[in-house]
Amino acid sequence: MVNRWSVVVLVLGMVAGYVISGTSVKAQTDSLPFAVGETVLLRYPPTHATEASPWVECSVVEIRGAFVKCAPPATRRIGTPDVVLWRNLQSVAIVQKDQ
Repeated sequence: MVNRWSVVVLVLGMVAGYVISGTSVKAQTDSLPFAVGETVLLRYPPTHATEASPWVECSVVEIRGAFVKCAPPATRRIGTPDVVLWRNLQSVAIVQKDQ
């Protein structure tokens, strides 16, 4: 008889704990310091110890998660196709936005 009550109390405790805990997984809503249409400077870490960190100017066209689509350069050679540049923000060391 004691064993049956122990099982019932244990099951009720597990159900109550599950109900009280709520959702355990939530999507991240990290906001970026810039929006579509703004121009930012992205600084990448140096690839070699003697190399300077390169700065890349990016006019933001689209944002998808950790990726930013930059507008193609205004000056390009005649006959060359448009280049679509998606930058991974996880590999960027510094994001600088002009006020």
